[in-house]
Amino acid sequence: MKKLILFVLSVVVLNAEASKGHSKHKHNHHPKHPHTAQCGQEVPEQPIVQCSIVEKVTNGDFEDDVIVNSSNWQLFPVLTGWNLEWVVPTSCNSSVPLAELQKFPVDLLPGSSQYLELDSDCLSGGQKTTSLKISQDIEAKEGDVLQLSFSYKPRTLSSGLMSLETKLGTNILNFSNFVSTQWQTHSQSFTVTSADLNNGKVSLSLKDTGLPNSFGMFIDNVSVLGEECITIDPNEFEPEAYYIDKKYRKIYGLIVNEAELSVRLKEIIDSPFKSAHMGKKDNTLVVINKAGQKDIKEIDLSSLNIVDAGKMNFPGSLTQVVVKNGKILSNKASTNRLYLKDGNNTSLEGSVFYQGKHLPLIGGDLAYDGAGDLYVVTQFKKGTLYKLNKQGNGNYSATLVARNLGKTSGLALLKNGQMLVSILKSKHMKMVDLSNGDVSNLVLKGAIKKQGYGGDLAN
Repeated sequence: MKKLILFVLSVVVLNAEASKGHSKHKHNHHPKHPHTAQCGQEVPEQPIVQCSIVEKVTNGDFEDDVIVNSSNWQLFPVLTGWNLEWVVPTSCNSSVPLAELQKFPVDLLPGSSQYLELDSDCLSGGQKTTSLKISQDIEAKEGDVLQLSFSYKPRTLSSGLMSLETKLGTNILNFSNFVSTQWQTHSQSFTVTSADLNNGKVSLSLKDTGLPNSFGMFIDNVSVLGEECITIDPNEFEPEAYYIDKKYRKIYGLIVNEAELSVRLKEIIDSPFKSAHMGKKDNTLVVINKAGQKDIKEIDLSSLNIVDAGKMNFPGSLTQVVVKNGKILSNKASTNRLYLKDGNNTSLEGSVFYQGKHLPLIGGDLAYDGAGDLYVVTQFKKGTLYKLNKQGNGNYSATLVARNLGKTSGLALLKNGQMLVSILKSKHMKMVDLSNGDVSNLVLKGAIKKQGYGGDLAN
């Protein structure tokens, strides 16, 4: 009996050891996080689909072709964006179709400067059966939702004289029996079907279906809104700006996704300096050592080769850098003075004033917009963005654009014409609309540490 018990116990122990060894074997070959990249490997990021609502009609307000005579109306054989067709082919002795634009103040739609009459006229006699059909093709695909809208106004309420047909793909809208000569606006959404499409396009047309006698429907603000999407591969994107993280000595390329309010960063190269400022000229990053003699390195963005580019010869500590036409504009720390390095010479470019007082440029950065106007962002007054205007005396007058941005560190122009502002020790950046000062908060994504320590931006 004892031998039997010992045998059973031995079998149990052996099975337990085998099971333990088997578990260990499984653990070694099947990591707990199978989707985590191995050491030294970068995890591929998923494509980003960025969508926006766009206007698909060209010249829907009929203001691209301008009335230049003094009679408040004019005939045009070509109407920008639109195809023209006589409803009655023999109109005006079978002449080319003519679009009649008008701008009589009494008939103008509020906020508009011109409108179209769909029963036109003849240039040099002929049968005035001049009802007109205008059309244009709109790119679309099956399943797209298109929002059609337009404003219309009958010239008269005489029975049978005024009627309108609007067509989008296979969808037909008819308007008649009007009770007012005031402007009305119609808006309606349609989902595109295969029957609406012809070679990837949907036809939009408006036609006067009343009595063809040169007195017809007025039309304005024709619009078709639809969603357009682009796919961005974050693993192969072309950066619209560059960001240098001063703590981790990394330089990143970045793109902004407005739809998800994010900044996606991709590591490009290690910074050549422990603490540095950065600008950009053509396809080269200009990196300036904040310490010592302020050595300058240039990084070719195609080859990532780094070359020496001299020294700044700068009088003191600098905090802001921007490069234009090969010249480096920078700020002496905590002062209102800007210096320009042109070749081997560095000289005072001017001082910055706001409302007649010295504007201390603490932290922050400099950047140019698409028109060549200079902007500065500073930590002064809890983070403020200004536009700088050069004065006759060589100094700059600052105009407030946005405030309360935080501890700003970098500034760069984006492809959408807005300014991107980096913030010290933050998981976010700010995007500023230069037209109205509106500020959007953007979250950092991609190859970045827990938070951006802060650093210059360049574009």
